[in-house]
Amino acid sequence: MRWSVAFYVEEAMAKKWLRERVRLARNAIRNNKSYYLFGALTVLAASLFVYFTHDRTLPFAEGWYTYYAKCINEGQMPYRDFEYLYSPIYISFITVFTRIFGYDIILLRRLGIVFFALIALGLYLCVTEIVGKKRAYIALVAATSAVFYMQSEVVQTFYDYVRLMDIFSVFSLLLLLKTLKAMIGNSDYRRYAVMFGVLSSVFINIKQNIGLIFFVYAVILFIYVSVWLRNDWKRVIKDLLFIFVPFSAVMAAVNLPLVITGSFSDYISMTGLSAAGAKGGMRAILFGWIVNNVGAFRSALPLSITTLAVILTLFFLRRRRKKGKDIAEAPTTDAWLGVAFAALVIIGLVILKFSSGFAHLILPDHFLSPYALFLVVFPIFVAMGVWGIVDIIGHRDTLRENMLMFALAGAYFAISYGCGNSGGLAEGQASFGIIFIVTALLVLLEHSYLRIARGAIAAVCILLILQFASKKMVYPYNWWGMDESEYWSNTETMDIPLLDGIKVSPETKAVYEGIYSAVVENTSPEDTIFCFPQIPLFYSLCERNDPGTFTKVQWFDVASDAAVLSDINLLRENPPKAIIIYNTSDYAYQSHENAFRNGGESGTRIMREYLYNFVADNAYTCYGRFVANSNSLTLWIADDSAEAFAVNFERGRGTAEDPYVISTPEQLQFFARMVNAGRTFAGQYIRQENDIDMTGYEFISIGEASGGAYFSGTYDGAGHVIRGIDMVSEKEQVALFGGLAGSVYNLGIEGSRISGVCCGGIAAHSVYGSASIINCYSAADISGYRVGAISDDFGGIVENCFGAGSLLGEETGAVSLYIPENIRNLYISEDNFKSSSEANEAINTVPSYMLNTRELVYIFNAYVDEWNRSGERGVRLCRWQIGADDHIIFLNE
Repeated sequence: MRWSVAFYVEEAMAKKWLRERVRLARNAIRNNKSYYLFGALTVLAASLFVYFTHDRTLPFAEGWYTYYAKCINEGQMPYRDFEYLYSPIYISFITVFTRIFGYDIILLRRLGIVFFALIALGLYLCVTEIVGKKRAYIALVAATSAVFYMQSEVVQTFYDYVRLMDIFSVFSLLLLLKTLKAMIGNSDYRRYAVMFGVLSSVFINIKQNIGLIFFVYAVILFIYVSVWLRNDWKRVIKDLLFIFVPFSAVMAAVNLPLVITGSFSDYISMTGLSAAGAKGGMRAILFGWIVNNVGAFRSALPLSITTLAVILTLFFLRRRRKKGKDIAEAPTTDAWLGVAFAALVIIGLVILKFSSGFAHLILPDHFLSPYALFLVVFPIFVAMGVWGIVDIIGHRDTLRENMLMFALAGAYFAISYGCGNSGGLAEGQASFGIIFIVTALLVLLEHSYLRIARGAIAAVCILLILQFASKKMVYPYNWWGMDESEYWSNTETMDIPLLDGIKVSPETKAVYEGIYSAVVENTSPEDTIFCFPQIPLFYSLCERNDPGTFTKVQWFDVASDAAVLSDINLLRENPPKAIIIYNTSDYAYQSHENAFRNGGESGTRIMREYLYNFVADNAYTCYGRFVANSNSLTLWIADDSAEAFAVNFERGRGTAEDPYVISTPEQLQFFARMVNAGRTFAGQYIRQENDIDMTGYEFISIGEASGGAYFSGTYDGAGHVIRGIDMVSEKEQVALFGGLAGSVYNLGIEGSRISGVCCGGIAAHSVYGSASIINCYSAADISGYRVGAISDDFGGIVENCFGAGSLLGEETGAVSLYIPENIRNLYISEDNFKSSSEANEAINTVPSYMLNTRELVYIFNAYVDEWNRSGERGVRLCRWQIGADDHIIFLNE
């Protein structure tokens, strides 16, 4: 009976307690309607935009973690079985997610909606922690602006590990602000400090460099505020334990599985030494990004100086008004402003979804640079830090009102500096800077007669938000030359199981389905494939495994050089059935190697050169080169037939001292195939060792201009000729080199026929102004609509060359109608014209006999001698002599 009475008493007390909590919650909602409303609107706006865009586009570099998770779910362990240079929480999270829900990309994209909703909520709570719930409209404007600026970043996908990091960085900041606010208010802050220790530890275990810098900043700030509050050191140390103990507990919980599985030492090595080495060492990581981005800082100065001047002016005016007591006693609620702001943002997003014209209309020529934000917030952070030191020395507390803004500015600096360690600042890690600037402006303009000014700030933010959204929709993805079509062009679904629900452009669809079908049809499930350097998504799509490589992604700062080089030996022992190469731009290679290898050769580059030689030496067939926008991928499939015939260069390593050597028609064909398959030979040297007769051999232009693959290296004919080329095509640009991005020296074309729409002898088109044709000649018969003896549409350098063959076309000339400024010693036979010609002072049109005179030999050799005397050009030019036929020829010394 006693137990029954006690039970009913406790039940009654529980019901009473619950009713009281419900009453308090209702009162809180009633008293803070705008706070909850504006919080919901902030989350709604961010989520709505991600919902609109989450099923559009599929960057080729997406899907890293899908394959990582597949490897783990099949029994592999990161650090032990494959290289992974990051902390384990995100990869573990995705592994669990895919184990439960599967590997469909659309499900991960939907997860991204949740990510952004949480980020938006966290930013909103951070601002309200600073300005108070009654100023919720400020949090709405600032947080929405910040989350859309984050979403404008065109190098991340919605569920990327950086986005999970952002969630924990935002909520770590929120708890840091709560801790400081409680400290300053002399209330209990230890529970917030404990939670901060937990979240900041998770933060570090998602992205170690940014998380560690942020945590160090937070500890220093905690000590700084404690000193400012005049706390004794014993208390400071004791209070720090409330951060460090939970921080260490999370660290131990994360590392314990690694210890148990024997991966801990590999984890420490990879996330420490290997990760630092992949980025060029600690010095390059910490300071290299500043030097490398001086130009970006300089370009951002005008806007940042103007913004900084406005904020400082408003700040001092506000302080003056305070001294004169000419300021509203209570904060302005401006609920009307918040409602109007949210409504206009949502309406604008709906219009953007259906109207590409509206997006292009409001899209600015120059986007808001994260470097401009840095140059605004960082000086203010330093100034406020000095202000606090003056308070400490003078035993004052004048910084009290602005302490949380000081903490926010410092958090932005820490996050941005950590982001810079990866090469530079980014929109994705600049959200704290946006909320600092917008919050500062709206607070400083808080006065009844400044309502119009606050409305103007909100209007500017609306325009910026819609511009940020437009940027993401017009340029959905752009990372080191990889791009995607505009949002509105992505209307096609793909017949690939894991990509159900994703819409892409017709060009992108053709690439994915083309490679997928070719791999599935030409390999068995037991076969392995190799995807290089940043496209592991194809492993998952094709349901094929890698050959056991230790690196699953071979990107410059994602894999250590040592691991990439060790995989070369593995590929040699376990050749894959198919190899897919993403033809990364030469600019990306050079930029990464300058930033992270001090200009030296990266393991990624060495692997690329190995693969090119590997497919040649092992008779792989180039199944095709697949192109969508700026993306180019080449698929090679092993040819196991008895007729398979391996062709490679005669010898060489592609350096100036040891160039690749061509001496046979088959090798010239091989050279053309490699360039057309996407190998640019940038920075490499090719040398022709003897005359080559292509009679009876099929030949296509080296670097077909229509295919977007070009030769970017140096071709030295070494005083030899190519004969017997027979190219008759209906293509736009036909020549020995269809599109030339590099240089050709000392080469002659004889006894050949070239026909097409727009044709040249040596090259049809110059890709860059730096392309050059020097000390060459063409005696080929060329016909087409527009023809040039040496070149057609050429905007590069043409020097010491002549054309002796017949030209037949509507428009003809030495370099056709597009005559470059950099012409010197260019001669063409007037007798061989079959139609009208174009004259230019830089081009010498002469009778045919003049092309085989001592006078021309003298002119050409004078140029050659001048060139060779300089000794700085990399290639030595061949001298000339009188020929046996109707033109001068090379003197083979």
